[in-house]
Amino acid sequence: MNIAGAGVVAFNQINNAVEASIEGDLAGRSTVKAEDGVTVDAENRAHLLSQLGAVTVSAGGAGALSVNVTVSATYADNTLGGSLLANIDDSTVDSSGGNVTVDADAENTLEAYGQSVGVSVGGAAGVSINLAVSAVLAAIP
Repeated sequence: MNIAGAGVVAFNQINNAVEASIEGDLAGRSTVKAEDGVTVDAENRAHLLSQLGAVTVSAGGAGALSVNVTVSATYADNTLGGSLLANIDDSTVDSSGGNVTVDADAENTLEAYGQSVGVSVGGAAGVSINLAVSAVLAAIP
């Protein structure tokens, strides 16, 4: 009897915090003056790629009986999380020549691929060789 096993387990996590802000401090409000536009832009472009592979091979042979067992498995636990913030808080923003823009954009991608292959080969053979030799004589003297 032959038994073979293989397994791959992966735990992947991306957990981040992205912030773009114009904020006042404890002493008071902040003031921003611009001749052109003002942009507060927060972007998150997280990418998680999980590739797993497991291969098992079991081979054997016996004179009368061959039992081969193979088990192959993959498991991935992937998490993308976090926070994204773009803001103007407790502040005065004055743009005389353009727009004031506050933008938050998240384009996160998660790819997970698991491949698992199990191969089991067995053989059994039985050979029987029988030889019977006899001599029979019947006679009347």
